[in-house]
Amino acid sequence: MRANLEKQGQSGDYRPMPTLFRLLVAIAFFAGLAFAGMFALSVMVQPTEREVTVRIPARDLLPDARA
Repeated sequence: MRANLEKQGQSGDYRPMPTLFRLLVAIAFFAGLAFAGMFALSVMVQPTEREVTVRIPARDLLPDARA
């Protein structure tokens, strides 16, 4: 095969283009890693409850007096 590549004028480190199946397998693999990471975070991390206070300015509570 190497002689065949040299006849065509290509270098010896010829790599064929990846197939659609390889692309889909790679995408599925990385999606699986992302899913596993999210699952691990949801199982291992426990949120802490705390009180939240949000200040609302009085001008936002009062109706518009210009009308």
